[in-house]
Amino acid sequence: MLCLNQDKKIISSEAKRERNSLMFKSVILLLVILTLLLSSSCAVNKNQTTQATLIPYRKGDKWGFCDRNKNIVVQPIYDEAHLFSEGLAAVVFNGKWGYIDATGNMMIQPAYNIADDFQDGIAQVMVRTDKEGFKCGFIDKRGNIVIRIVYDVIVDFQGGFAIVGTGNKEGVIDSSENIVVPMEYDHVEFSGEGFAIVWVDGKYGLIDTKGNLLIQPTYDFIGYFREGLAIVSVSGKYGFIDKTGKIVIKAVYEDAEPFSEGLASVRLNGKRGCIDKKGNMVVQPVYDVIWDFNEGLAAVNVNNKWGYVDTKGNMVVQPYYDVVGNFSEGLALVGINSKWGCIDKKGNMVVQPVYDVIRPFCDGLAAVDVNNKWGYIDTEGKNVIKLVYELAGDFNEGLAWVKINGKIGFIDTKGKMVIPAIYDSDKYFADNFQNGLASVYSCAPMSTLTNEFRGYIDMKGTQYWED
Repeated sequence: MLCLNQDKKIISSEAKRERNSLMFKSVILLLVILTLLLSSSCAVNKNQTTQATLIPYRKGDKWGFCDRNKNIVVQPIYDEAHLFSEGLAAVVFNGKWGYIDATGNMMIQPAYNIADDFQDGIAQVMVRTDKEGFKCGFIDKRGNIVIRIVYDVIVDFQGGFAIVGTGNKEGVIDSSENIVVPMEYDHVEFSGEGFAIVWVDGKYGLIDTKGNLLIQPTYDFIGYFREGLAIVSVSGKYGFIDKTGKIVIKAVYEDAEPFSEGLASVRLNGKRGCIDKKGNMVVQPVYDVIWDFNEGLAAVNVNNKWGYVDTKGNMVVQPYYDVVGNFSEGLALVGINSKWGCIDKKGNMVVQPVYDVIRPFCDGLAAVDVNNKWGYIDTEGKNVIKLVYELAGDFNEGLAWVKINGKIGFIDTKGKMVIPAIYDSDKYFADNFQNGLASVYSCAPMSTLTNEFRGYIDMKGTQYWED
């Protein structure tokens, strides 16, 4: 959880730079983004983990907990309830958050305005103050305060360190709240691989997790470390530094992207190529756009047509397509004449470009659309679930939501409707399954735009609530 106080909005240095880059790319990629519908959930929860033993159960407007047979274990007396995490569940009682155990005993008294789930033995909590909004800190599973609740900003611990801030200055502490990086910077951000970027007076520097200032804040930009190197910018030119802060690739490029599979895209004289970690130009700068390498191939754009090059700069798939995606599990989405298909890494058309939309492959299946009818294909392009649905989601944990006759239900990978389509799509929507449960919401009225959480369903469609 990221604690931000007093409407303080911090945009990461890397995010700013990527946003600017994406503004250009989005003109080309808009169709891709709309096609994927911002969905990549299949990549996050491929493998089902241990299912929850106790499930939050709603009775009217109160919450308790039950087992999977709907036997009430903790009486519904709470205003809100989270799933159990590390043996404790966050609950709201009389407007404050506390934590109960699996028998319903209040192990940490309700005292917090906001409380996160436990992770690695600690949880972030927030307390409202009279004049200064919220203050943030951490507690352990006994309720002991391990990081004082005095900070305006806390970014969750990474590798034993957390970014904290008070007022307009930020620094870094360790898990014992020792100051590692003094709170004297305008912004601090973990840059990966054991380093933090610091920003002061519009200039960027670099600090290691021991608090050593490796690079004074003199650069116009420092990016995240990827594969041991990070982008730097000085006087409008881009190069790369190593983990000692030494410039290993001189700042001579008009733009640069992070390293991926040993290569980084750079722009020189208005065209893009790729360099290796020694600065050698491996892919000549002749392209309008080059994406990151995935599975040994990178998408390139020439005269508004897309193809793919390998890590030696060889054109493996000729620039022919109007729009493309990155390779994943040996396949890439490609679009031509407003239709979508899939190619393999040799450029062979595995899925013919006959679809209006193809979603990502999840559990070996991809949702496809033709004339507003949805079904599913496998990685060989076979239509394994007929195109009969009004809308369809990605498979996760073996189930996918579908809309038919205006109602939402769930099917399995064989196309069997295992959770009946009983949820009116104008009134409800459901998330993908995670750890055997899916969240169901009431659609928000336009006046509030706040969706109401109704409760959970399991993979048999059991509803863990009663109105």
